[in-house]
Amino acid sequence: MDNANRSSSHAVYNIKLHIVFVTKYRRKTLTPELLAYLETAFAEILTAWRCRLIAFGGEPDHVHRVLPVSLREFQRPVRYGVSPAYWVKPRPRADADGDGQPGKNGWSG
Repeated sequence: MDNANRSSSHAVYNIKLHIVFVTKYRRKTLTPELLAYLETAFAEILTAWRCRLIAFGGEPDHVHRVLPVSLREFQRPVRYGVSPAYWVKPRPRADADGDGQPGKNGWSG
């Protein structure tokens, strides 16, 4: 596994993302041939995204992937892809129905 540290102007980091895909109801449907195909497919997709697959493994009911992540990839959605309105959502009032009690089922907002 790649353990090389990366650096930016103000930080040194080594971030790896471990993703697990699980079949519905954990059904054992992934054959060795399908796992080999998925490994190739994931590697091709990540290459198109200018990333690489560090590790891949699987069982009949789930698949593991490990890939490196840069700080820029974490910052991009916050800086460019998501509007500030998304982060500052209006919250429901504690007394939404006006009867002086918290909302239905004890929900207080």
